[in-house]
Amino acid sequence: MPFATELTRRLGIRVPIVQGGMMHNPFGVNMTLLPSLVPPDYPAYAQAIIDEGIKIVETAGNSPGPVIKQLKKAGITILHKCTSIRHAQSAQKLGVDFLSIDGFECAGHVGESDITNFILLSRARQSLTEAPIHRNVKEEIVRAQETDTTLLLRRWRNTTRLYKNKVTQEALEIERTSPTGEFQEVAALVSGKRGKQVFENGDPEFGVWTTGQVIGLIHDIPTCDALVKRIEKEAETALKERLSLFTPEAKL
Repeated sequence: MPFATELTRRLGIRVPIVQGGMMHNPFGVNMTLLPSLVPPDYPAYAQAIIDEGIKIVETAGNSPGPVIKQLKKAGITILHKCTSIRHAQSAQKLGVDFLSIDGFECAGHVGESDITNFILLSRARQSLTEAPIHRNVKEEIVRAQETDTTLLLRRWRNTTRLYKNKVTQEALEIERTSPTGEFQEVAALVSGKRGKQVFENGDPEFGVWTTGQVIGLIHDIPTCDALVKRIEKEAETALKERLSLFTPEAKL
């Protein structure tokens, strides 16, 4: 059953499901603006997106205003990821086309408000056959429970939800006990390059990697096609069941 929503109409998709940076038919790009020891040239990234003719971008992170304005001026459709109502309202004022609201239990950067998905009306992610990560990591996700995540980097106001392994635990201990509070003390442990190697070498304990509390609800490794069809079928069934509970009053 095709869904007719503003999202499906604007993006030209059948089911209102997107995943930042992994959209296909149409193709989209994720652009996340985060604190960094060496800040990237985000305006140059945005210009590269424009020059390559990308029509859909998911943005997230700190002070996205200039980048959003740059992309909107080029006629790009923007989905902006938020972790608080305040950020959502600001993004709306900037003219983004859609909001993706991520709650406290989500993977990665959870914000500083600690508000959950069912309050913020968020979305979840799944582990998929086509996801370009090592099979061992996917199987670890299937084995894990919702308690197998931890929050890190709150001391530096860059709170991130990660898989609970020996590296995150070591970094968390430093974060809690360091008398200096210097980020350099954990920088090597939380390095993105080290985390990337987890997905390549298949060792879940090698570095930090993001995952949400939804990890406890993942029990298999479907293909993208199978997962989307499953979600579509479940949504259709749920809608029909709810509507069956409604009985119009008889007219006298």
